[in-house]
Parts: sequence; structure tokens; C-alpha cells
Amino acid sequence: MSHNCAVCDGSFDSEGGEQGIKCAGSCNKYYHARCIQRDVDGAKTRSFRDWRCRDCRASSGATPSQVSNESTKELLKALEDFKQQMFVELKSVRVELNELSGSMQFVSDKMDESTNLMKEIKSELALVKKENENLRNLNSALTAEVDSLKGRVRSLEQYSRKNNLEINGIPETPKENVSGLVRDVGVALGVEIQETDISTAHRVPSFNKDRVPPLIVQFSRRTVRDTLLNKFKDKKTMTAEQINAAFPAQKIYVSEHLTPENKMFLSKLKNKCKESGYKFAWCKDGKFFVRKCEGERFIRIENDEELNKLK
Repeated sequence: MSHNCAVCDGSFDSEGGEQGIKCAGSCNKYYHARCIQRDVDGAKTRSFRDWRCRDCRASSGATPSQVSNESTKELLKALEDFKQQMFVELKSVRVELNELSGSMQFVSDKMDESTNLMKEIKSELALVKKENENLRNLNSALTAEVDSLKGRVRSLEQYSRKNNLEINGIPETPKENVSGLVRDVGVALGVEIQETDISTAHRVPSFNKDRVPPLIVQFSRRTVRDTLLNKFKDKKTMTAEQINAAFPAQKIYVSEHLTPENKMFLSKLKNKCKESGYKFAWCKDGKFFVRKCEGERFIRIENDEELNKLK
């Protein structure tokens, strides 16, 4: 298809190598290079490929360089806006980081305070534990000492009764002669008791009001007491009727005069023996013994701890 120059309306000489320059605009017109030389130089177009005629340039209102400059300005403006926005954001982040740093410092300070407090508590706890251990050791020593003292006091109290006997089961009568009753018990057991053998004799009220008050006799000589006690053990069974025909045929018992504490201990010992299968439990001279059965060796029991170990 042949074209004519839009300036000179001349045709193009294809044999001479002359080709038309096509406008890059919307008109699609062709031009001789010589016809548009000034226009090209004036427009400072880098190549004919980007060249547009005056009409196309006028209709678009801007040259390629102008378009490029506008795009650059817009890009620069966008970059500047982005920069300002990022600056604001970074400033906000910096403020938040400062606040976070302050919070972290506060938490760190509190942690340091807590660590120091824990160290103080551990140190004080170690002291308290040591003091507690010392107090426990002291308490154990004092408890052992108290138990020892209680045992000594109990022994002394019992020793003060070493010449005494306790007689239970003899009926009480008005204006009775207690010393005479003791001599009658001696007669029933085959032991002659003189008036001078008796230091004192009297009844002691019982905790059980329904029980007849027992007779407590203190002999001037321990041999008399032991003889009477051994005779009763040999006889094993004895009634009030054997002492006085006017008395009922109820059993009487002759035993060592125990302290109230020793009486309670003997009662606990007998109950424990029933539970543990021990057949015998007795007291002699304030000392307590148990035996599993006939023929076995006896075991001495001195305190509650040993009592509880019976099996």
C-alpha cells in the first residue's frame, strides 16, 4: 500500500531507499524525513519511532518528555507521601517501644525485688528451720527429762508406801476398830499381828461411791507386811466371812498400797494384756511385770511407751 507525505504530498521513492516516517500518534500519517527534520530537532525526539506530529502532540497536550516528567513527579510525590507516612508510623512505633521498654524495665525491677525478697525469705526460713530443729531437740530432751523426773517421783511416792497394804472387800460398820480388823485378817491368814506392828490404819474414800472404802494399813516393820501379803497370795481366795462370821461371804483382796498413778497404770497394763494375749500382769514393790503364759520368762514394763509395744 502506497502513502504520500502529509507535508509535501510527495510519494516515497522505494528504489532510492527512502521510507516514510510514520507518526506515533493517533493520525497514522507518513512523512519524509527531510520534511520533518526541524520538527524532530525541535522536539528533541530520540528516534523517529517515538516521534509524533504536531497535531497529535497538540491533541494530547503534552510531549513524551512532559509525560515522563509528570510521571516522575507523581512517583516522587507518592514516595514522599510514603516516606512521611512511614516516618509517622516509625515515630509511633518508637513511642510504643519506649513505653514497652519502660514497662519491661518496671517488670525487671519488680522481678529483681521479688528475687531479693525470695532470697531473704529462704534465708529466714533456713533460720526458722534450724531454730525449729533445735527446739525439737530441746523438747525431746526436756520430755525425756520430765519422764525421768515423773518416774523418780512415782518411785519416791511408791517408796513412801513400802510398809503399806491395801485391803478391799471388808464391809464398813459403825464405830469399827480398823486396827482390830487388820489383826482379824492376820488371824484368818495365820499371821499373828501385834498392836505395835501397826503404825496406822484407816479407811480411804473410793472414787466409786458404790464401792466400800478400802482399808489402808501402815506397818511398823516391812517384814510383817510382806509376810501378810505372801500368805494372802498363797491362799489365793479369801472371803469377809472368814474374818468375821457376821460378814457376808464376799471376796476380799490384799495388795500393795499403790499410788493413784500406779493404780491407773496397772489397770491399763491388765487391759493391754487382755488385748495382746498375755495371761499374767502384776505389781511388786512398785514395779510392773507381765508374762505371756506359765513357764515363760516375765517382762518388766516401766512406762506407757513399753506398754504400747506389747504384742
